[in-house]
Amino acid sequence: MDMDPNTPTSVKAPAGPLRAWLPFRRPSLGLLAAGQWVSTVGNALNGLALGWLVLSATDSRAALGFVSGAGDAVGLFTMVSGVWVDRWNRRRVMLGADLVRAAAALALGGLALAGQASLGAIVALVVLSRLAGTFFAPASFALLPELVDREELGAANGLLATARTSAGLVGQLAGGALLGLFGPAALFLLNGASFAASSASLAIIRPRPAAPAATPTSSPAGGATRLWRDLVEGQHAIWRDAFLRRLVPIAMAVGFFSVAISVLDVAWVRQVLHAGPIIYGGFWVAAGVGGLVGSAVSHRLVQRLAVVPLNVAALIAVGLTVAALALVPNAAFDLVCMLAMGLALGVQSTSINTALLLMVPEEAIGRSIGAIGALSNATGPVGAVAAGLAATVWPISRVLWLSGVLVALTSLGLLGVRAPAPGARR
Repeated sequence: MDMDPNTPTSVKAPAGPLRAWLPFRRPSLGLLAAGQWVSTVGNALNGLALGWLVLSATDSRAALGFVSGAGDAVGLFTMVSGVWVDRWNRRRVMLGADLVRAAAALALGGLALAGQASLGAIVALVVLSRLAGTFFAPASFALLPELVDREELGAANGLLATARTSAGLVGQLAGGALLGLFGPAALFLLNGASFAASSASLAIIRPRPAAPAATPTSSPAGGATRLWRDLVEGQHAIWRDAFLRRLVPIAMAVGFFSVAISVLDVAWVRQVLHAGPIIYGGFWVAAGVGGLVGSAVSHRLVQRLAVVPLNVAALIAVGLTVAALALVPNAAFDLVCMLAMGLALGVQSTSINTALLLMVPEEAIGRSIGAIGALSNATGPVGAVAAGLAATVWPISRVLWLSGVLVALTSLGLLGVRAPAPGARR
């Protein structure tokens, strides 16, 4: 019987029918998916608790935008962290990032439990956690080719996306009830424990050798020169490709407009619908159910439909569902809108990630994806602050409606450009 080269000696692939299932044929992928599932449950709990804590502590919609914007601004560092990810051991980068995020979540939970969670402390811990995440995200993306064969990348990416989406659903489903019963502090503490569990799974994984990475020079000047060169290479991966040249600016515009729903969701539920934690959690449960279905079907859709029309249709659906939600402040109707939004987002994000995995050279995945992610999210922090401030002047419904319409219109900018066929890497 042949053995998977990335199977750790302590983890044996099963015999029989289960061996045909990808996580069992590639046990390291199964361990990664399990760890990501647990930590994503924690992230979902954290997301629900954070907005609730900020609004409870400040009673300010502007503060919601400020905290979200401060955390999102750290995402710009992905452009630099992606370069280092290509130089370092990717599994160890992910392990270290999870340990930092566990510490930040536990500290925030302790402050909330003691009633000492000031706005400044919240922002500082959110920034620390997001900074660690800027290393984790490109490292997890770049680790995938070390766990599976190239022809398995689409299925593996779909598996991880489905695992994350289902975990988010579980976290959101439980989060509303836990938030109502125990308050936000308990959710932060559970998030810290989830990162510790993810770290344990990463400690067991044994990837096969990665493609040769750049080695930093010993001199500071040489290291700085090489860092700059790698950053430029990451940019070149974008600007020399017609599809990516169009995709990134559109993604920046969509990111600016679409962030409003995630910033103002808690204010919409508490101040417009006059509902509690159960409905608040239910909003993102509905989105999670939709995202789970969207992630599961995206691989088949990409095989049958062109990437560009699929993404345009999905983004139009996202925008229109947010606009419809804003027009009808009814909990049942809004839950349906969130379900449809999650479905569209699941299709869009999973399909574009698969396309990028197949387009970018393996040895440059970290810096290229880091550059794409950083640029695509560059406008999110400004959009978050703008949404929070706009909601202090206009009704929340107007802010959400406008953001949804602009997302739908902006996505049309992708029309007319051809995505490269998912084949040869550059």
